[in-house]
Amino acid sequence: MGVTTSFFTATWAELEAAAPGWMEPKYGPYEEVEVTNPFTRETQRIKRSELLTESPSEAPPHELHALVPDDRSYAWKLSGHELGELMKIMLQATEEQAEKLQHLALLGPDDQENWVSEIPTAFVQALAGMSKERVAAVATEWQAALEWEATPTPILEQLVEVATEAVAAKKRMFSFVCL
Repeated sequence: MGVTTSFFTATWAELEAAAPGWMEPKYGPYEEVEVTNPFTRETQRIKRSELLTESPSEAPPHELHALVPDDRSYAWKLSGHELGELMKIMLQATEEQAEKLQHLALLGPDDQENWVSEIPTAFVQALAGMSKERVAAVATEWQAALEWEATPTPILEQLVEVATEAVAAKKRMFSFVCL
């Protein structure tokens, strides 16, 4: 078991129809807090925002899964941090902009096992506008930034595919993350 991430496109109406009653989380302002790793006892400062709404009692309904095409369902083991690194590479995004990609779920607050986050429009447009040559160059840079052994080219190619679909259909791009 682990984190799996799927990408899909939808309009707001399609998303709301697929997740009736699923609570939209409300977050407080970002704050910097000190946390201690329970295993290494190392202390570090992180930025986070407090969840202001109560978590729903159930996972998203089955209809939400219908928005994700079968060939993209549970496709990647990615975290928001890894997508944030890609966003920083492609858009020269700040750390705070990248953190929002990681932390602010639209459906299913961070403390649940399933959640949906919107991919920022500027990031979607940048992905959709990538040439094959640019994909190869960005994949190499992303791989180096995260110190991955394997190339992330297949992941990046799918992101470009979904972003291109979103732009062409005038829809939004989302990630669906499951633990």
